[in-house]
Amino acid sequence: MPSIGSISAILDRSHHHQEQAGMNAAAFPLIDPLDAFYLLNPSGDLSSSQAAFEKWFRDQNIEGKAGIAPTVEELAGALKSHDLFIYIGLGSGAQYIPRHEIQKLENCAATLLMGCSSGSLSLNGQYTPQGTHLSYLSAGTPVRVANLWEVTDKDIDRFGKAMLDAWLRERSSPSVACAQCRLVPELKSMSITRGKGDAKKKIPRKKVSKACSSMKATGRRRPKDSFRPPPPPPPSVDHHRQLSRDSDASFAGSRPSSLGISRSSAGDALTDRSYQLSAIRTINSFLASHSSPLSLKPPLPSAKDISETLKFLISQLDFPTTKLEDDLPILLKHLNCPIKLNKSALKAPGTPHAWPSLLGVMHWLVQIALYNDHLVSNLQCFDNTFVYALDSYLHYIRGDDDGMEAVDREFMGKLERERDAVAEGVKALEKEVAEREGRLEELRLGPSAKEVVEKERGVLEEDVKKFHAIIAEFSGRIASVEKILEEKEKELGVKVEENNRICEENEELKKRVELQTFNARDAERMKRELQAVERDITEAEVARNGWEEKSWDLDTTIGHKFKELEALSIECNQALRRLKLGNGLQYVLNAKGSSPAEVLGIDYKSTLKPALDSFADDINKSSMSKLEELISLQQQSVENAAKIEAKRNRLAALQSSSDEVEAQLIFLKKESQNYTSRCATEAKKLVEDVEIETHNVDIVEREVADVLETSKLKLQEAIKQNEEEIQMCAWELYALVDSVSKYKEHMASKISEMKCNLSETAGAVSDSYKGSLLAQFGITLDTNH
Repeated sequence: MPSIGSISAILDRSHHHQEQAGMNAAAFPLIDPLDAFYLLNPSGDLSSSQAAFEKWFRDQNIEGKAGIAPTVEELAGALKSHDLFIYIGLGSGAQYIPRHEIQKLENCAATLLMGCSSGSLSLNGQYTPQGTHLSYLSAGTPVRVANLWEVTDKDIDRFGKAMLDAWLRERSSPSVACAQCRLVPELKSMSITRGKGDAKKKIPRKKVSKACSSMKATGRRRPKDSFRPPPPPPPSVDHHRQLSRDSDASFAGSRPSSLGISRSSAGDALTDRSYQLSAIRTINSFLASHSSPLSLKPPLPSAKDISETLKFLISQLDFPTTKLEDDLPILLKHLNCPIKLNKSALKAPGTPHAWPSLLGVMHWLVQIALYNDHLVSNLQCFDNTFVYALDSYLHYIRGDDDGMEAVDREFMGKLERERDAVAEGVKALEKEVAEREGRLEELRLGPSAKEVVEKERGVLEEDVKKFHAIIAEFSGRIASVEKILEEKEKELGVKVEENNRICEENEELKKRVELQTFNARDAERMKRELQAVERDITEAEVARNGWEEKSWDLDTTIGHKFKELEALSIECNQALRRLKLGNGLQYVLNAKGSSPAEVLGIDYKSTLKPALDSFADDINKSSMSKLEELISLQQQSVENAAKIEAKRNRLAALQSSSDEVEAQLIFLKKESQNYTSRCATEAKKLVEDVEIETHNVDIVEREVADVLETSKLKLQEAIKQNEEEIQMCAWELYALVDSVSKYKEHMASKISEMKCNLSETAGAVSDSYKGSLLAQFGITLDTNH
């Protein structure tokens, strides 16, 4: 089965040859069967297969392993470095190299998977079928040969040996077409089981020869997949008419499906409610990803939305449209759509009977558009390399060595510039990694966030306790202030009464003054006296205010000086304790003292000064002895300096040797760091692979659980429906038995009635007959008489 990349390369090469030389034929990528790697019976269960093929591979000098399981790295390297990979064992070999590892390969060899059901696809509900051989195709393998069904190991061995022998025979004579090859007669007895029947089906010789023709090989190696061509332009209708092949993205078409999915099951899936909802979600997500204002609303969108969505999907496939009813059937026919669609459904798209088929067609077109986008995005990275390979090959074919060297220089310059850019990016990333490691080390050595929060919590709890204490203190003060307020209110009441009394006295005095008689001279004299009294009062108040301000200033200066004295007394007490005078002398300030000695607490001249004098004498004596010791120590220091200089020279020599050892240690440390970094990257890669595998396993488990739930629900519905049908059949049976019994009774009564009528009729007939005989005999008797 050729991959999409190889088919695209063949089509481009055929088109190029048609333009250059007018040739119409093109060959598949050349594969050398001797440049191969084989993996034979890695599980050790197929001893007969190993005995049949191991000697044959050794005779052909083919690399490989037999009877032992290889590592993933060995298989990946073999797939990249050889033209052909041959697997003979159980299954498809997915247990030895996972699918995601195959998809990571830049180029992949042609694969022969000679295992039972090695080419089968696994169905995961409504999702895309999956299989190991699809991973090989994604990696760019030019040819993939596998078994779709379960086949015995003997039949597989006979087929594989016959195919390889025929391939080598055709390789020995490259001028002979591979279509003339014939497999050995042993293949006539091969049978492949299909479905549930036991019928045997022989392989047509035409198909075998056609398969062999796709694998013709010569001594040249095939081109690597790193020179993979860019994606081809979107095909037109004429191009589809010329190729007339099935779509690579649909997994269905005019060819018989290898999955065993029949048309009836596909039709049932279109009417399934869960499938319709899933398809609508897929279509809406595709429309939203392409910034389309369209959206389908379940359960039945409008006819306008359906028509506009179909036109949008056709435009995404670059197919020109003028009229939807005429263009859509042509597109579906050339793409080999598995869903049949009538023109009546396109004329009335909003009807319930046309909606399932239209939904299936839209979902199918969305899958093709997604596949095309994925193909374009995956192959864009190979454009520059493909252009370089194509230009180099064209210059090589033309014999233009200078042009090829120029293309090589230009491409190598681009590669070097990209390498420099990548190196700068790596340096920047290393610098960022170092900064982040430093930050991580700081965070690791510093207190954790929990400790910081706990510390803040402790501080806040202490603050809360302080606030509670302050609140309790203020509550106590409030009680005392309330008592003082009550006393002040009582005093205020007394003052108010006194004020009222004084006002009454003033009123009485005013009345008495009004009753008295004064002359003008007395009134003038009294006014002058009053003015003099008021002047004296104001002067006294001003003087009193001045003395009050002076007293306040004096109090503040005294307070400041007292504070300074307190600080000085503390320093003096500390100095006295350091001097250790031994008399217990301490300054104790007294704010109420009148003399300096009372304020300071001690008399300086009588108590402190004699002790200080004696202490000064002791200091002078000790300084003389210390001076003598200093002279002797200076002589010793000169001797020590000479010794230190000799030791310094010795240290310099040791330092040079230690620097050499340290350089060696740094080199070894760098090597160990590089080794640890490589081990870390490999471990990280292994962890990522394990995570991807576990993620895939989780996805499969969820899908299996969903399928199990849906199957259980369908089983319950089927059981319920069967019970209802059984009950209906029982009622119908009871009714039928009842009607049969009634009919028997009716028939019995009819038969008895008919018997009575018959007996009566027989009697009447006999009576009439007797009467006629009597009449006849009576007449004869009369004639005789």
